Amino acid sequence: MANESKGIFRKDEEEQKLVDFYKNILADKSDPSQSSQKKFLLQLLNTKIAQVEPQTIRIKHIHYWIRISVMLLSAISTVILGLKINDLQNWPDISSNAALIITAIVTFLSGLAVFWDTENYWIRNKIMLNKLKEIRYEFVFYLEDAKSPEPEEMKKFLNKFLSALGDEYWEKFLQNISEEDKN
Repeated sequence: MANESKGIFRKDEEEQKLVDFYKNILADKSDPSQSSQKKFLLQLLNTKIAQVEPQTIRIKHIHYWIRISVMLLSAISTVILGLKINDLQNWPDISSNAALIITAIVTFLSGLAVFWDTENYWIRNKIMLNKLKEIRYEFVFYLEDAKSPEPEEMKKFLNKFLSALGDEYWEKFLQNISEEDKN
């Protein structure tokens, strides 16, 4: 499910197509019809997928990079502290200073990962991306099966699209903050 649209739908192109839809509606160049609703909803899905997909990949790479860096730097720090080199007179000072710098970097990266909550953000984006693709599959399947789409069915697909975008993460977050302020 994750790879079928990579490279096919470019973010800028899909956003421009959506903007063109909006401009045509504002200029009264678009006749209201079920056909234009179908195209518009499919364009909404394609645009949002094209926007979310690279963002999901980027945050995944950031998450992995931070995790691997923390593990690698922690291992290097442990090795430096454990080495006993007799050839260097200042080795205890050098090793403790190097380990201090490395552990400070590890602490910063660990704090950054917690502050940004990269894992949660990546998983939420991945779930949203998969939901959007699933809705697109269902919608195209529905369009292929239906001779003429019913307005109620089109509304159901639009509602699915909107609910996939708003997973209530921020709504719950803001609600918790407002409840804490009341107490």
